[in-house]
Amino acid sequence: MKFSTTRYFLYTIVFLSLLSCSTLRKVMPDNSSKNVNENKSSSATTSTKFIYKPKPSDEIIPRGIDFANTPSVIAFGSCAHQDFPQPLWEQIQKDSPDLFLFTGDTVYASTSETKPFQAQYKKLNQIKEFRSFREKVPFMATWDDHDFGVKDGGADNPDKEEARKEFLTQWGYIKDSLKMNQKGIYHAKILGGVKKKSPSVQIIVLDTRWFRSPLKYAEVTEDVPLKEVMATTVAGVSPGVVPAIPPTTSPGSNTELPAMVVKTEKKVVKKIIPNTDKAATILGEEQWQWLERQFRKPANLRILVSSIQFVAENHPYEKWSNFPNEKERMVQLLKKTGVKNLFIVSGDMHVGSIAKMDIKGWGPLFDITASGINRVADVKIEDPSYVGNQAKTENFGLFHVDWSRKKLTVELRDNENKVVNKLETSLK
Repeated sequence: MKFSTTRYFLYTIVFLSLLSCSTLRKVMPDNSSKNVNENKSSSATTSTKFIYKPKPSDEIIPRGIDFANTPSVIAFGSCAHQDFPQPLWEQIQKDSPDLFLFTGDTVYASTSETKPFQAQYKKLNQIKEFRSFREKVPFMATWDDHDFGVKDGGADNPDKEEARKEFLTQWGYIKDSLKMNQKGIYHAKILGGVKKKSPSVQIIVLDTRWFRSPLKYAEVTEDVPLKEVMATTVAGVSPGVVPAIPPTTSPGSNTELPAMVVKTEKKVVKKIIPNTDKAATILGEEQWQWLERQFRKPANLRILVSSIQFVAENHPYEKWSNFPNEKERMVQLLKKTGVKNLFIVSGDMHVGSIAKMDIKGWGPLFDITASGINRVADVKIEDPSYVGNQAKTENFGLFHVDWSRKKLTVELRDNENKVVNKLETSLK
């Protein structure tokens, strides 16, 4: 039997097409509104988007967010430098979180040596532990100064457009959440609450960088520990402190240690001071109006993501208290809207902590800081708002919700997955 040239040509095209299809794969994009259980059939449904494309060896297939399901375990953390190991992701995975909230400094790109932004995200995505975690657990994220591109940066950052472009590329789900022509990256999602038959969790992600007014500084003279002393830290003794007796001396029941001697020098330093200008802002007017609308939406639990600490009062670093009028505006907004079951999570500090603020006529407000994934400072940061222990090693936070009993536990966990500090409360 003879085939015509035309028929042979058509059969060849069909064969090559089938062969090509066998090399393609089905993946869920990061901005998909549905998630697919890995054990279920991968057949497409009308509620699930799929794309087909080859898989480069260095590509992450991010786990999409399932907005229909109510999360019971939510992890959070910050400060993950792409040039250093990140083993903490393996510890977080052991707690099987339904969602991870990245509260800022997702990469470090605030110096000329750590640019362009795209290259830093590529480094992050090549870290084995992070890749594995992101393929199993959905993320929501905001930025802080280092992934915004300027240390302690704000609205005057000349690289913020590029920073935004690459941030939205890395965390693709955000694009579907932004209003048309919106500036910055603030966004919100509600998980669960389908037809009001299940509880709902509202995640409100603030942008504390794009609109923020300049910080205000003052020069002050302080006693600063000498550098050569700082470099010779004795085990069990704070940096800059020289023991008057050998550190191996064991205090007995009636032994009194001599006073410690601190070597210092006078030095003029720049310190952040409160910016009381009425026009000074953190969020910008547009974001404030948007936030009020979010507070008025129904939800059984609300988590407000702020890259910098809200409650802290006196420490010398970035915080909402550097803009006292903005902090007071938030307090008044909580009262005005009557929003309940709201907790703040933050990052930035390289030390984990829980802070409490009693708001007259509203109740206690908690700010839980988990920081960082691999950037930590082995120091105790003093602030009158802090309650309980601080996490001085790599650390992360965990929300555990018992929906049947309306019980909430928030934990700070260290690099061995041990609880350092925790908060227990009932949902109203």
